[in-house]
Amino acid sequence: DEGLGWRSLEVNHITGSGFIWFVDAFEWLCLSGLFICTFFSVSIWRKDDATTFGARWNSLSLFMGLLCILEFVAEILRFEGFK
Repeated sequence: DEGLGWRSLEVNHITGSGFIWFVDAFEWLCLSGLFICTFFSVSIWRKDDATTFGARWNSLSLFMGLLCILEFVAEILRFEGFK
């Protein structure tokens, strides 16, 4: 018994953890892109019609996009600290 089962279990755990980390980081990056694109899209829309979507809600979209970028950076830093 060379511990082959435990080694394969450790490899699966490391691979699964890395894949989950990659998906989480990609998710934050995509969310930030969506929120920032929404902000610019609504900003352009408000030039024509300022009654349909408030400026405060639009600012909230930008704020959430910046928070998503901050969370992405924190995710990268956690990964670098994990190494």
